[in-house]
Amino acid sequence: MRLNLGLSLGLSPHLVVAAGQLLLTLSTKSHGRLAILNMVHQTYNTFITNPPLVLGSNEKSCLENLRVDFVLGSANYSKAVHAASECRINMSSRFRAVISPTFNIHDVVHRNQDPVDAELSSVILQRSADEGVVLEPQFDDLNYGHECAIEFQDIAQVVLVENVIHAEIQSFVEIPPQCMFGNEKKQIFIDSRFVDIPLNGTFSCRYGRSPTCKRNIADSSSPRYRLIEH
Repeated sequence: MRLNLGLSLGLSPHLVVAAGQLLLTLSTKSHGRLAILNMVHQTYNTFITNPPLVLGSNEKSCLENLRVDFVLGSANYSKAVHAASECRINMSSRFRAVISPTFNIHDVVHRNQDPVDAELSSVILQRSADEGVVLEPQFDDLNYGHECAIEFQDIAQVVLVENVIHAEIQSFVEIPPQCMFGNEKKQIFIDSRFVDIPLNGTFSCRYGRSPTCKRNIADSSSPRYRLIEH
């Protein structure tokens, strides 16, 4: 989930990375055969109705002549919200159930980031630093002792609320005729991808129904309890 927040993040209102900048170029020389082959398949799947199953003898020439340019469309400060614990329901009328963040959840959330997205994130942060605006991801002060107390028959979940740079990036994929896209001339396919660059975050309690927490999936087993104080 993403929220547009503008200046409420407590960050500079200006991100010093101008739109239209070339961020990254992919080729077999810079990123290897596998990365380019993945881009070919992604482009096939996005733009071609009946793509060839294999490139056959044209594969080497196709990959060596293919080029992908990534250009920054926009970059804005925003917030992203991630589930950070189990979804729990309290079935005890005598106690409040207590939940805390799953250990190391901030690493787990971004563990499977696409390698190209990771490189684009690094380039954007470096460009900003080159212009004097240093934005270093900082998650060392996350409070993993944060607790959410749940009343009888209520549901709740801990969430990680991240301050992020939300970047829209255009990819310009130059496809040579050897790639069998049904054209004897070089073609350029333009697509967009969105990358969130996490900067910092906090844990918060989210009560009630949400996209990641509903009564039919809420966990009631092995609860931690806190005595209700009167």
